[in-house]
Amino acid sequence: EEGAERKPPNLHPLTIHTSVPNSLALDPDYRGVEKITVPFVNGSFMLNNLFTPEEATAIIHAGEAVGYDPDQPAAGSSAADKKSILAHAFVWLTDQEFID
Repeated sequence: EEGAERKPPNLHPLTIHTSVPNSLALDPDYRGVEKITVPFVNGSFMLNNLFTPEEATAIIHAGEAVGYDPDQPAAGSSAADKKSILAHAFVWLTDQEFID
């Protein structure tokens, strides 16, 4: 996605990564997910412990292997004055098998 097309507009393009089905093995027996309701935001919630530590580490390693894109809002956007050396993004469009 080109930087100017991002919301908010960005100085850098964003790469959307995909993977082959079943490239990340998930534990089918893992039951550690906790649903936490977000107060004052109707219908919203947060999922805590969505992945096992091993699964989370595998996702982090995948991001590190392909690299992170710089994330710097363009001038004129509401976020343009907020700068961070840590602002980088890794976007992964998962396969259907991962979601199921």
